[in-house]
Amino acid sequence: MLKITILGAGAIGQTIGKILVSPSRQVKFWDRKPTKNQKALEKTVPKSDFIFLCFPSSGIAETTKLISPYLTKKTIIISLAKGISQNHLKTVDEILEKNLPKNQPFALLAGPFLAEEIKNGLPAFGVVASKNWRVFQKMEKLFAKTAIQLEYSSDVRGVALSASLKNVYALLLGIIDGLGLGLNTKGFLTAKAAEEMEEIVKILGGHHATAMGTAGLGDFITTGFSPHSRNRGVGEAIGRTGKPSGQSEGFHSASIFVKLLGKKSKKFPLLVKLAKINASTRKFSKSDLKKILINY
Repeated sequence: MLKITILGAGAIGQTIGKILVSPSRQVKFWDRKPTKNQKALEKTVPKSDFIFLCFPSSGIAETTKLISPYLTKKTIIISLAKGISQNHLKTVDEILEKNLPKNQPFALLAGPFLAEEIKNGLPAFGVVASKNWRVFQKMEKLFAKTAIQLEYSSDVRGVALSASLKNVYALLLGIIDGLGLGLNTKGFLTAKAAEEMEEIVKILGGHHATAMGTAGLGDFITTGFSPHSRNRGVGEAIGRTGKPSGQSEGFHSASIFVKLLGKKSKKFPLLVKLAKINASTRKFSKSDLKKILINY
């Protein structure tokens, strides 16, 4: 029997587990906030064929260190995190590469797959980013009878960067929604944000085509326009209240990208503006936010 372990029992973790369960598969969940009948991590992880990391990037480093002693050489680790570690200033792929045992197979799963839509039987699309083609083949077989269609990318770095950046810029589109500036403005800034994403991914070591693909632009549009998106929702709250606060990958990642880019960050005005807004402790008026974002 195939053993699938889901670490992180939130909406996406529960959804992944639900669509993968079958008579020939055993699906187990583990969460930092213990669920009913939850076993300890060291009793949940051993002999897993697939382990899905379904929580924010802030928890990737600690969790991978904890599970590493219990992994087999064939265990495939799949991360759904779409952010950058604040403590390490590292993308998810870099953290996995560093903390997992040498040659441990892993992949990033990114793209437009909102849990709410998958629950309702609607199609979803994912990019499996891995240096190992066989990992993709096994993932494709695993999801074969689900609503999630998968494609392969060997550009692991590019997918990690694109997945993180789309959350940053989804925050921007949420602010525009909160300010009530309409679709003309939102469409304009969507295009400008996509241009910045493409160039940033290229500068930081990914392929520009990845940024314009399913894991980048595809997920950005989905996240930036969906009422179910946490990052868009956090941005909308900032636009409505003028208070820069919120728990989301995009909110915390903007300033990190500015640090990673250094002097080159000046080429990306939207990114810099978002980082300044998020880092501010003062309350913005709607007119202030409009001036900051629209005076492009």
